[in-house]
Amino acid sequence: MSNASSLIGSFPPKKRDFARMVRDRAGDLFFGGLTTGLATVILGLDIGVTVGAAIADLATGGVEPGRSTVFVPEPNVARRGVVVTAHGTTQHAGSFKKLAEHLNSRGYVVVSMDLRGHGRNYHGVRGKKSEREVNYEKSVKDLIRTCRMVRADFPGLPIYCVGESVGASVATKAVASKPGLVDGIVLCSTGARPYIFNPLLVVPDFVKGIFQLDEPIDVSRYIDRYSSDDRRVSNEMIADPLSRISLTPRELLRTAWFLGSTPSSARKIDPAIPVLLVQGSIDNLVAKHGMGEILRNLKSSKKEMVVLHGAGHVLLGTSYLKPALVEALITWLDTHSARTGVPFEGLR
Repeated sequence: MSNASSLIGSFPPKKRDFARMVRDRAGDLFFGGLTTGLATVILGLDIGVTVGAAIADLATGGVEPGRSTVFVPEPNVARRGVVVTAHGTTQHAGSFKKLAEHLNSRGYVVVSMDLRGHGRNYHGVRGKKSEREVNYEKSVKDLIRTCRMVRADFPGLPIYCVGESVGASVATKAVASKPGLVDGIVLCSTGARPYIFNPLLVVPDFVKGIFQLDEPIDVSRYIDRYSSDDRRVSNEMIADPLSRISLTPRELLRTAWFLGSTPSSARKIDPAIPVLLVQGSIDNLVAKHGMGEILRNLKSSKKEMVVLHGAGHVLLGTSYLKPALVEALITWLDTHSARTGVPFEGLR
């Protein structure tokens, strides 16, 4: 990341309480020790990013019953590559719309899919209850099929997979199981196990879940407290009509179990695949040591990491992106992408 050093900030944000400052510094020290010898940037101050191109938001039935949204650069923008995204728990394909605007302006087509049990795979599905449930194994298959379709429709363009939170676990397993599926992978806020929440908040829901595995639990208070350092992000998630603010204990257990499989999947990723890890220093949804295990298991000779100082869990699936992170991501993509362009013909 030759240009990323210009994004480093040396001062923490103002008006931060002492406890938050301690967590920030502890997070920075943790990642600093973990990434010794690795190309790492700790981002602090927001740097402005200029966005010029508009997007076209096209619904496509490319994966059935999965649903994808395609964000397309303007016709006069040369194509540099295709980015396929996988969102986190409770979110949906449209959560990446703002990120897609930035990527479109730099020539990247963005294909964003709904995981099973999320977005239009939840709100737009009628029929059997099982068809609306969270299912990460099927989401992995959906992602593989989507990437293969993109490869067929955009010959000559590099394909990158960007996964956030549990979407990073879905991306990791898909890429690990199918060598050559993509040309690079970005794992944002990845982890192997959930962060331990406040027991006073969790215990009532835990007790309820033991006896009622299929009774939905309102998770909006967890989103509000733990999803982000920026209250606007959590408010946006809760208010989004395509978000899921309730999950059953069974679905939560599936999520925890699937996260736990991420380190072993990371070990199987082709060492030739470039990997970018992105992490907030105060992520309160996934445990830091789990991310460290994933980092160690990745055998890629081209792995890099960006640590965002003072940032929480949701970093990419939001309208309130941190400009320095966007610039770092685009720098990484540009570094690894071919400089060729082809016309957009849509997904079959």
